[in-house]
Amino acid sequence: MTVTFIGDFAADLGAVGMTDDTATTAAFDSAYTNQCVSAVNAVANGANSPNVSLGISIAAVPVTSFWLHFVFYKLNYDSLPGGTYSTYLSFKTAGGVEVARIEGNQTVANQLRAVAVGDTTVTSAYTTSFPSGKATFDVRVTAGSTITINVYVGGALVAAASAANTTGAKPLPVSATWSHANIWKATSASNVLAYSEVCATDGESTIGWRIASLRPTGAGTYSTWVGGYSQLGDTDFATGAGSLAAAQRVSSTLSAYGGPASPTSIRGVFAKARGSRASTGPQHIVQSLRLSSADYDGSTSFLPDNATQMIQEWALNPATGTAWTTSALTGMELGLLSAA
Repeated sequence: MTVTFIGDFAADLGAVGMTDDTATTAAFDSAYTNQCVSAVNAVANGANSPNVSLGISIAAVPVTSFWLHFVFYKLNYDSLPGGTYSTYLSFKTAGGVEVARIEGNQTVANQLRAVAVGDTTVTSAYTTSFPSGKATFDVRVTAGSTITINVYVGGALVAAASAANTTGAKPLPVSATWSHANIWKATSASNVLAYSEVCATDGESTIGWRIASLRPTGAGTYSTWVGGYSQLGDTDFATGAGSLAAAQRVSSTLSAYGGPASPTSIRGVFAKARGSRASTGPQHIVQSLRLSSADYDGSTSFLPDNATQMIQEWALNPATGTAWTTSALTGMELGLLSAA
């Protein structure tokens, strides 16, 4: 049971034609996050949907199943007349082979169907499940003797398909890619396609999950890295802070959690960082939390040559060894520790 991806920046999602958007507040839930990834006012009245795309990939092939969770927002788009279908969301193996997808109906507005791609291609019936406005999607893909895709909207199963997988023996996917061209046409100059609360897991149902993003808001207790918070907290992946020696720390304060207070259960707290190493100096990094004036370090990660997303999980509150409560998030700092 592993969370393999969390992200809600355009750079996280490899978005093309989409940007980080804090202004279209109807497209995301401000109690959980302060932005979405969106294409806003992308095309003129009546034109085809913009060819915006985005996707995620994970480092290792899942062991049991690939779950994908996201909040999708669509405003002022309608079906594109003519044709029969177009791929909306595609799941592929490490070798780029498709195992499953979701298709949108170009003839009838707001319809989708599930497609399993095994020894043969098997499709479900179309269902009206692309609502205008905001909706939560959860998609589960499994691959064994059969490939199965289950599509949930608002927690309810809306489409499913299974295909035999004995000849090709395709493995589980490691990537999911959205596509929007030719699925919708714009019906207004105020066109919005947006995504938020994106998460993937290996074998763990994401149904009912909410993803709360706590953003860096200011310099924290530690500032020994070159650049410090001013370069880490600007959410610009083109800039960053650096450490020239091992055992140096940098930290930041975080925005307040705005969701429901405990006893709402918290699956875990996840720190996410991007980093790369130089030819000399620290070659490893440790993500840490600071709670009640004490530091709690995660695992040590070897830094790659190129900037790569690294996720550190704390399933339990490290200060107490018990389940997280929302009150523990107050005053928490997020930190980085350089290691040799």
